[in-house]
Amino acid sequence: MKYHPRTFSCVLITLLAVALAGCNAATTNGGPDTVTVTGSAERQQMPDYYQVHLLLVERGEDGTALAGPLENRLDRIMAIARDYGLADEDIRAWEVQLRQESHWDREQQRRVLGEMRLSREVRLNVDADLDVGALLGDLLVSGAGELQRVQSRLQDPRAIQQALLAEATADARQRAAAIARGDERELGRLIRAEEASGFERLMVTGSRMEQADTAIRFEPEPISLSATVNATFKMGN
Repeated sequence: MKYHPRTFSCVLITLLAVALAGCNAATTNGGPDTVTVTGSAERQQMPDYYQVHLLLVERGEDGTALAGPLENRLDRIMAIARDYGLADEDIRAWEVQLRQESHWDREQQRRVLGEMRLSREVRLNVDADLDVGALLGDLLVSGAGELQRVQSRLQDPRAIQQALLAEATADARQRAAAIARGDERELGRLIRAEEASGFERLMVTGSRMEQADTAIRFEPEPISLSATVNATFKMGN
């Protein structure tokens, strides 16, 4: 039997196309079917300690004469802190800052220089087991410094972060398993996982503070923590 050249070419192209289609099908079907889900975990954790931020300020015409009174303010703060059992490493005082204050004079339409201002920031690490409200009240009564803010803190936030990530991954597996059961399939191993959002914690103010004259009512509140992961699992038959 004699083949026409054009007929032979068409047959060859057809065979090649079938072979390529078979390869593509094998690659697609041979690859693992996967499911990607998002898992999350949340926790309410009581603070381990509080950071009390204070600002000490002295004002006057002569900047050099302000150093002594400012140092006296710091001594009063440290004495109160030590009375409540704070160690020296729990008390940190930043370098002094000297600047000249000014204000805008509407009548003269210009900025007018005022007094010299000498300031220093102080931070106290206060254990959560202490009576934080009483400490804040004594600091306020002393008049040595201005209470700026109180922040909730954890001793080992990294350990809590790792625990939350593990819980979020477990939550993702449960979600993926539910999807697999819905398709009458088995859930396989974890292929890939990544943290969808960073370890989040609400640290702005971990308590309710009500100030009335020289008394402070301090009610500790838990810190809200959360973690989220995106996880991809293999799907079996």
